[in-house]
Amino acid sequence: MIQYQVKYITHNDRIAVCYLYADNFEEVTASANILQGCKEVISIHPWPTEVLNERKTDQ
Repeated sequence: MIQYQVKYITHNDRIAVCYLYADNFEEVTASANILQGCKEVISIHPWPTEVLNERKTDQ
């Protein structure tokens, strides 16, 4: 599975970010479009696990 970063606009017009795991781009796109509170998807791209792990240890 690949981890993806998804940026989207919420129903109250704020930008939100979440991270989803999927086997391919089509799968993550389908999941992103049904996120609760998602009004419009802004971007989807693979997110390196190393970067996410570094951020978790920095906090």
